[in-house]
Amino acid sequence: MACIGRNQAITPINFSISFPAKEAYLAGGMGIWIFTVFTFLLVLTVFSYMAVRMLKEKKLSEMKTDFINSMTHELKTPLTNLSIASEVLHKKHHLLDEQKLIRYASIVFQETQRLQVQVDHVLQVAALERGQLGLKMQRIDINELINSIAQTAQVKVSKRNGSIDLQLKAEKAIIQADTHHLSNVLYNLLDNADKYSPQPPEIILSTYNRAGGLVIAVTDKGIGMNKATQKMD
Repeated sequence: MACIGRNQAITPINFSISFPAKEAYLAGGMGIWIFTVFTFLLVLTVFSYMAVRMLKEKKLSEMKTDFINSMTHELKTPLTNLSIASEVLHKKHHLLDEQKLIRYASIVFQETQRLQVQVDHVLQVAALERGQLGLKMQRIDINELINSIAQTAQVKVSKRNGSIDLQLKAEKAIIQADTHHLSNVLYNLLDNADKYSPQPPEIILSTYNRAGGLVIAVTDKGIGMNKATQKMD
């Protein structure tokens, strides 16, 4: 039986493990991760595109609905004025003097022209979607424009024994604006002042200069807007 003494030297043994295909193994693992990340990015991109597309479609649908509602409102006012003026001319022409006959005939003409402009505006929407529509800016005397609009709006207001008081105090009354769109804003303001006045409407339409600018104010005794509506942009 052999024995090893305490002082006998122990010969070290070298032990090693070799991976001859480690580069291929690592490359295969990285390939799976790269494919996974690429697939995830592709799915994320497609999802983002679809989400943006859906939001655009929703916004476009809302814009079209708003446009239809706005256009219905803008067409209703001239049609109402035409109906009133034509009714007066038809039933009471023999009671009107020449000046009033000319006035009502002028309203019929102006409102017919306004309807034509509204029809043209509908056609312009297609141009707007193609990015081809711009505002037709021109020099306007706002006092003259308001005076003309008030004479037309007075026909409808008079049906309720109402009145439109003009206080056109702006001395610098020339502005650059699109006549069509500005006229629609003023007509709508006067129409709302009439519509939402429980009593015979008393409307004051005024202009004045302030801080180098021009202020157009419409004052009435209507029901006003609730706080929720006032907070809307």
